Amino acid sequence: MRRTVINLESEIVKKEIFVDIVFETDPCYVKADKNLIRSVMSNLLENAVKFTNQKGNIKITQKIYQHEV
Repeated sequence: MRRTVINLESEIVKKEIFVDIVFETDPCYVKADKNLIRSVMSNLLENAVKFTNQKGNIKITQKIYQHEV
Protein backbone atom coordinates (compact mmCIF):
# COMPACT_ATOMS: atom_id res chain seq x y z
CA MET A 1 0.00 0.00 0.00
CA ARG A 2 2.80 2.38 0.85
CA ARG A 3 4.33 1.78 -2.59
CA THR A 4 1.03 2.75 -4.20
CA VAL A 5 0.90 5.97 -2.17
CA ILE A 6 4.46 6.77 -3.27
CA ASN A 7 3.51 6.14 -6.91
CA LEU A 8 0.64 8.62 -6.59
CA GLU A 9 2.62 11.12 -4.51
CA SER A 10 2.77 13.87 -7.15
CA GLU A 11 -1.05 13.86 -7.60
CA ILE A 12 -1.58 13.70 -3.82
CA VAL A 13 0.76 16.67 -3.27
CA LYS A 14 -0.74 18.60 -6.18
CA LYS A 15 -4.25 18.28 -4.71
CA GLU A 16 -2.93 18.80 -1.15
CA ILE A 17 -4.61 15.59 0.03
CA PHE A 18 -3.84 14.18 3.47
CA VAL A 19 -3.42 10.39 3.38
CA ASP A 20 -3.67 8.56 6.72
CA ILE A 21 -2.61 4.90 6.73
CA VAL A 22 -3.44 2.89 9.85
CA PHE A 23 -2.38 -0.75 10.11
CA GLU A 24 -2.71 -2.88 13.20
CA THR A 25 0.60 -3.70 14.82
CA ASP A 26 0.25 -7.48 14.49
CA PRO A 27 1.30 -8.94 11.14
CA CYS A 28 -1.54 -9.77 8.79
CA TYR A 29 -1.27 -12.67 6.38
CA VAL A 30 -3.72 -12.96 3.52
CA LYS A 31 -3.94 -16.01 1.29
CA ALA A 32 -4.48 -14.38 -2.09
CA ASP A 33 -2.79 -13.55 -5.36
CA LYS A 34 -0.28 -10.84 -4.40
CA ASN A 35 -0.40 -9.11 -7.78
CA LEU A 36 -4.20 -9.11 -7.89
CA ILE A 37 -4.46 -7.66 -4.36
CA ARG A 38 -1.87 -5.02 -5.26
CA SER A 39 -3.85 -4.14 -8.39
CA VAL A 40 -7.14 -3.86 -6.47
CA MET A 41 -5.60 -1.70 -3.74
CA SER A 42 -3.87 0.49 -6.32
CA ASN A 43 -7.14 0.98 -8.19
CA LEU A 44 -8.99 1.88 -4.99
CA LEU A 45 -6.39 4.46 -4.01
CA GLU A 46 -6.19 5.90 -7.54
CA ASN A 47 -9.97 6.40 -7.47
CA ALA A 48 -9.82 7.88 -3.98
CA VAL A 49 -7.23 10.43 -5.12
CA LYS A 50 -9.15 11.15 -8.32
CA PHE A 51 -12.46 11.80 -6.55
CA THR A 52 -11.17 13.49 -3.38
CA ASN A 53 -11.55 17.25 -3.33
CA GLN A 54 -8.63 19.65 -3.05
CA LYS A 55 -7.22 19.55 0.51
CA GLY A 56 -9.34 16.48 1.28
CA ASN A 57 -8.53 13.42 3.37
CA ILE A 58 -8.10 9.75 2.53
CA LYS A 59 -7.91 7.20 5.34
CA ILE A 60 -6.74 3.63 4.72
CA THR A 61 -7.34 1.23 7.58
CA GLN A 62 -6.55 -2.46 7.99
CA LYS A 63 -8.30 -4.28 10.80
CA ILE A 64 -8.24 -7.88 11.89
CA TYR A 65 -11.52 -9.28 13.19
CA GLN A 66 -11.79 -12.93 14.23
CA HIS A 67 -8.78 -13.89 12.08
CA GLU A 68 -10.18 -12.09 9.01
CA VAL A 69 -9.02 -8.87 7.40
